Amino acid sequence: MGRAVEAAVCRTLRESAVLVPADGQSEWLDSPLQVETPTWAGGELQPVKRPSRTEEGWRGPECETLGKADWPMSRNELFAWASARLRVHFDRCWRQAAEEWDKDANKVGDFDEFTRSDGQRALNMALKGIELHMEEVASCLENGGGPAIQTWRSGSSRAEWPAPDGFPYQWDKPHPAAKEDGSVSWVEAWELARPWFVDPDADDFSLTCIHREHWFQGEYDLVYRWDGAIRIIDIKASVGAGDRSGDYIKQMRTYAWLWWDMHEKQPPSGLEIWYLGAGVRKSIPVPSADELSEIGDELREAWDSTQEEDVIIDDFPAEPASFRKFSAGGVPAGDDLHPLTRCTHCDFVTVCSRSGPISLPSAETGFISIEDINPRLTAWGRAFRLSEELQFPFNAGIRKREFTLHMEEGQVNVVLDDEVELPDWEEGMGLRLFNATGGVVKKGMNWMKRLRLGRGGAIRAAEEREDGDCLMADIETMEVSVRGLAFSFDHREFIRADGSDSKKWGTRLVDDTGVIPVEGWDDKIHSMLLEGEPQRGQVVEAHGFAVAVNAGGQVILRAKKNRSGSSRLISSS
Repeated sequence: MGRAVEAAVCRTLRESAVLVPADGQSEWLDSPLQVETPTWAGGELQPVKRPSRTEEGWRGPECETLGKADWPMSRNELFAWASARLRVHFDRCWRQAAEEWDKDANKVGDFDEFTRSDGQRALNMALKGIELHMEEVASCLENGGGPAIQTWRSGSSRAEWPAPDGFPYQWDKPHPAAKEDGSVSWVEAWELARPWFVDPDADDFSLTCIHREHWFQGEYDLVYRWDGAIRIIDIKASVGAGDRSGDYIKQMRTYAWLWWDMHEKQPPSGLEIWYLGAGVRKSIPVPSADELSEIGDELREAWDSTQEEDVIIDDFPAEPASFRKFSAGGVPAGDDLHPLTRCTHCDFVTVCSRSGPISLPSAETGFISIEDINPRLTAWGRAFRLSEELQFPFNAGIRKREFTLHMEEGQVNVVLDDEVELPDWEEGMGLRLFNATGGVVKKGMNWMKRLRLGRGGAIRAAEEREDGDCLMADIETMEVSVRGLAFSFDHREFIRADGSDSKKWGTRLVDDTGVIPVEGWDDKIHSMLLEGEPQRGQVVEAHGFAVAVNAGGQVILRAKKNRSGSSRLISSS
């Protein structure tokens, strides 16, 4: 619901009352998109669609300007136009939200029933968002359009990151609503006051602000700047009376730090939360420079702690904090001191002993406990023939460092992800590889055993073999069978860089020792699920899955399908 409300508001903010009639179709100013494939650690990530950086396909320059007799000339007329546009967009956004919900493997409830009970409330919240924006438009009008009025009228003040308005990123012509001189009109104030926001046609989370060191990202809802100052606004489709209101203040302070750290230590001038259910603008004090620096240090410390490999369950005791109470508009109203109130709102209640007696599956004959799954190896040998080789699929153009490791029993191919540091190279030098994973690779007409070093892997110079170093016979793809409770699901469809369609079917299995992701890709999904898809909370058996390590360094179970057999996911009797 919140995403539908925000999308409808943003689609309305993108439009112009001098270009789009009140009853025009929702797609009137849709943005042209281009597909980009981000990379990380030398590998390709899922392709995303973002607004095109070219001048082609943008609809704003092609729109015929409406007759001036149809332009809103007052606040009431402008709000009436915006409200009409909002209603058009809301129907589209609500349908899209229903489609997204239906594709979610973790969905609960009935969307049609939800629409009957809450659809009108959602529409009213979206309309309230337009009302709050109209306050900005009115303020812009009263202040003569702000400091950029003259350059905007001449078409020479377009920002590097312009607010979505149906025009190309690079555009130096005056807007059709611009006057040559005189007092600011309502249609001009609407254009001038428009905040930056994520283009509603872009893929989810494709326009986030990513920290330069890549360990943090955040997505701003609205960034107002018409008055020469920066104000960050977060939209909440709620009245603000729930426990989450306590976290929203932290969220806004974090946004302030991200802006400050990414803009040469210049903090935003204002922070606000818009509770659309209550029609309230809640102002959050902007932290001082010392506070912002401290916030950054705490965030980095939190990030570093998540990367530690010696984290154990005792580091995270199941001791829920008090459930915080708020009244409308995010006003604090004390705490519910009962120790388990939060458990009634927690997705993990079925697997957490704090919420009551639970019974998680344990390993039986033929199965392995999740905590015992460890594909990582330590290997020693002498290294030769360092090179950069094209990786499969070869049409992706990804190259990685490879070399041959001469072990006592034979030769092994080694491939390194970009973040793995290699000692100064000398042919024949002794190396010890830590946290490598085994497999095979075809080189020319022959198959070789392979060691892969990704995130968490390391290499050190070493002249002799030691106890604990693996044998060549130990280098193979680990296969296991696990019995666990299917806790959550992650199913996706996307287009690969080569234009082909790809599907992923994923879940997480939990036993009494730990949790591990399970996934199947494309043609392996059907063979994996021959006996049907498991349901959330159902005990299943995962038979014959390959153990792999993903790009994030996480151990996962991946479905296989080859001459030796196929992985199976079946209900436990």
